[in-house]
Amino acid sequence: MHYYVHLVPQTTSLVQETVRLSVGEEATVNNLRLAVLEHLNRHNDGNKEYAVKALATADHPDAQPLPLGALLGSYVEPAGDLFCHLTV
Repeated sequence: MHYYVHLVPQTTSLVQETVRLSVGEEATVNNLRLAVLEHLNRHNDGNKEYAVKALATADHPDAQPLPLGALLGSYVEPAGDLFCHLTV
């Protein structure tokens, strides 16, 4: 199953990039968080450190973060949109 994750740095609060990430059918929010970090580190020029602050179904910084242990399918449909608030 795949999801579209919109990366939103804390400094700008604007979508910087959208990536399509695949995770297993029974994936948790934490599984997707790890997939996001893997994607970011794979494309890192070596000068940045990334930290995922929250995965949410809305793009504003005050959006309710999804619990890390929850199943993704409980919050969003496959091929759905999620917003990843992060620090760089």
